[in-house]
Amino acid sequence: MKNQWWLEQAKEIEDLAERRNSKGFFKAIKLVAQRKNSGLNPINSSTGSRITEKQGILDRWKEHFSSLNNPSTADISVLDNIPQETVIVALEQD
Repeated sequence: MKNQWWLEQAKEIEDLAERRNSKGFFKAIKLVAQRKNSGLNPINSSTGSRITEKQGILDRWKEHFSSLNNPSTADISVLDNIPQETVIVALEQD
């Protein structure tokens, strides 16, 4: 059914182009280009398997962003290796 809709739109756009109906042509192109996809885009799990269910996708995004925001994964010891500049006291005073 979805494929039939696309075929009909393509035929209509071709007809508009052949008739040099630029207003109708661009209106039809705009309709097709702005059509929203109602389906979900599958994503990969952390192990590489495909997730297609809505709840599974939401859980995977939650897992992904939790791992990015988790401060326990950062190695704080690297801060000790950053060279420190001397503080010019005259610049710190108001």
